[in-house]
Amino acid sequence: MSIRIRSLQSAGPLWVPLTGGTSLRLAPGQVSQEFAEVEVQDNQAVDSLVSRGIIEVVAGARAAGGRDSKPAAAAKAAPKKEEEAKTDKETTQA
Repeated sequence: MSIRIRSLQSAGPLWVPLTGGTSLRLAPGQVSQEFAEVEVQDNQAVDSLVSRGIIEVVAGARAAGGRDSKPAAAAKAAPKKEEEAKTDKETTQA
């Protein structure tokens, strides 16, 4: 299963050591790209960060909405449908 890590910090970068020997750098509020769950299994550093409330480990699809999440950004930028625009116009005229 794939997972993502979300930084819950409000200031400063965060380095998360992964089981495979690499590290993950996250800005405050940033959500990582998806990667294999094995990278955080039996990892004391990740367990410590989670228990202290510094990071959150979530299933890949559940992490949508973070700073780097494209689905959430696309939803905000989506243009209104023609019917919605008409309803908004009627509401403002009333």
